[in-house]
Amino acid sequence: MSGMLALRGRWLALGLLPACTPLGGLVEKVGAAISPTEEPDDDPDAADDEAEEDQVAPTCPEPNTCISLAEASSRGEIDVELVDTAGGPTLKIFNHGSRDICIDAWVVLLSNGSQDAIAGHDPGSVLSPGAAVYFYYGAWDWEGRKLPWYCIEHNQYTAVGEFYTFNGALAPDALLDIVYRRQDSDDDGTEDHFDWGNEGTVTQEYVWSWLAENPTVVVGRANGYLSTAPGLEAELVLQATNLGREPALGMVTELVPAELEVIRTDRQPTIWTNNPDGTTTLVFAVKLDGAIDSENSDNPAIYDTESIPYTVRARASCTGRTIGPELTAEWPDASGETHLSAGQGLVVECCDQPGVAGPTLRP
Repeated sequence: MSGMLALRGRWLALGLLPACTPLGGLVEKVGAAISPTEEPDDDPDAADDEAEEDQVAPTCPEPNTCISLAEASSRGEIDVELVDTAGGPTLKIFNHGSRDICIDAWVVLLSNGSQDAIAGHDPGSVLSPGAAVYFYYGAWDWEGRKLPWYCIEHNQYTAVGEFYTFNGALAPDALLDIVYRRQDSDDDGTEDHFDWGNEGTVTQEYVWSWLAENPTVVVGRANGYLSTAPGLEAELVLQATNLGREPALGMVTELVPAELEVIRTDRQPTIWTNNPDGTTTLVFAVKLDGAIDSENSDNPAIYDTESIPYTVRARASCTGRTIGPELTAEWPDASGETHLSAGQGLVVECCDQPGVAGPTLRP
C-alpha cells in the first residue's frame, strides 16, 4: 500500500496531475434526485407507531464526506456507460444516488460488450448526485486536455450503449507508469501521448504491448460496502484477476478493520495474523492463467479470476462508520520485477439496525 501511495506522490510531484481540480465543464448536471411522493396516512395512530419505530430503529450512519466509487458501485448508485461524443467513444459515470462520490483514482472498468478500460482521475474532485463525469478515449485524444481512458483489451470493439462494472480495482502501477510517462520514444519530435502509431497513440500501444507480454494482476471485492451490527456474521469476497496474457503468481493482502473479527476463511491463507490493535492481516497466494483474446472482435477477452471468500463477525465494539485500508496485490512481471496493485478499502457501517445494502447478514 505504501508503494502505491509513493507512486501517486511521485506523479503529483512531477506535475503530471493537478493537486485539486474541479470537474468543471466535464460534469453534466442531469437532474436533481427525486423522491416519490407518499400518500398521507389517514390513521394518526399508525403515524405515531411509525414515528416510534424510527426512534428505536435508526438507520446506519451517513458519511460526512464523499464516498468512494467502490462504495457507490456496491450501493448501486452509479451507472458506467460507453457513449458517443464529439471526442469519440466516451466513458460516462453517472451518479444516480444521493451522496457525493470522490473521483480520485485510476480505476479498472470491465464490460462483456465493449473494450475494457482504465479510466483517469481528477484528484480532489467530487461527483454530485444527479451529475455525470466523462472520460475520453486516450488513444484518440491527441490534444490531451481531457480526462482519459485507455483500452486494456486489444481485440474487442468498443460498443456505444454498453455498461461497465467496477469492483473497486485500481489500475496497477505498471499501467500507470505507461500512462504518466512523458517521452518521445521514436524521436520524431512528438510526445507519445500525442503521437499517432498504427492503431492509436503510442501511449495506448504501449499499454497493449505491456499486457501482451506480462502478467498484470488487479484486485477488488465482490462488495465494497458492509452494513452490519454487533454479533452479526457476513461473508466478504476478494477478487484477483489477471488482465495480462501471461500467467501470474501473486500475493493478495487484506487488512481487516478492527470492528470485524475474522472467524473463518474458505481457503488456507499464507498468513493469518491477529494484530494487537484488533485488525487482522490475511495474505493469500494466487495463481492465475493468462487472459485469452477472442478471435471474434464482438466477444470479450476471457480473464482468470480467483474469488477468495472469508467470514467475519461484527465485534461488540463495532460502532459508527469505518473505511478500511486498500486491498493490495504484488506479482512479478515477465522479467521478475515486482509490481503493485490495489483495491479501494472496505467500508463498514455498524448500526443498531443494519441497512439493506451489503452482503447477506446472519445472526
